[in-house]
Amino acid sequence: MSCDFLDISSTEIREKVNTTPYEELFLTDTDDKVTEYIKDNHLYKELNEAEMITLLSKDLKESRLMHTLGVIDTYQADVKKCETAALLHDCAKYMPLDKMIEICERNFAKLNELERKSPALLHSKAGACLAYEKYGIKDEEILNAIKYHTTGKPDMTLMEKIIFVSDFIEPNRTHSDKLPMYRMIAMADLNLVCMNVLKDTIDYLNSKGEEIDPITEETYNYYKKLISERK
Repeated sequence: MSCDFLDISSTEIREKVNTTPYEELFLTDTDDKVTEYIKDNHLYKELNEAEMITLLSKDLKESRLMHTLGVIDTYQADVKKCETAALLHDCAKYMPLDKMIEICERNFAKLNELERKSPALLHSKAGACLAYEKYGIKDEEILNAIKYHTTGKPDMTLMEKIIFVSDFIEPNRTHSDKLPMYRMIAMADLNLVCMNVLKDTIDYLNSKGEEIDPITEETYNYYKKLISERK
């Protein structure tokens, strides 16, 4: 069996996709199937915020999209990376569990047994993989902020803390009477709010008799110790 190879590199494809409208983009003289596949799957192209929102609107329920936009607004962050991470943090929320596992394994993301049976937990890791594959995000800071927005992790970066806390306290949230207090404190002390959000999460899961991801408990203990050492 013979195979015809295209005399083109992925770098050349990326440059062409990002400088040429799809309607004018042809990667071969004889076959435009490659072009159509790239277009249909949004490959290589660096999407702007409007394009990301358009794609998200097809994958998310309206209420979840409103939550997403609320997370963006929580800190009014000037840093583009924070806005991108906030926009995409729930991009895999409604992906079926088997598809979440598939995309994580395809991207070599390590999964524990609890993640493999919990869409609510796994959607953050799957979201980081989807942001990489579908939305063209290659920045590790953005991907990690998406990846850890559900569980948190010890010693989070500023961006990771912003997305983690914003996911809990954004203006459309009404699930806790503590939210007004957390919103005030968050502008001055993200570490303190991280600790309290983690404690609330653990208390809620315990009240429901549900399993707790070890990284959530590890993260809570980290920030609890951090806060106690400052006193």
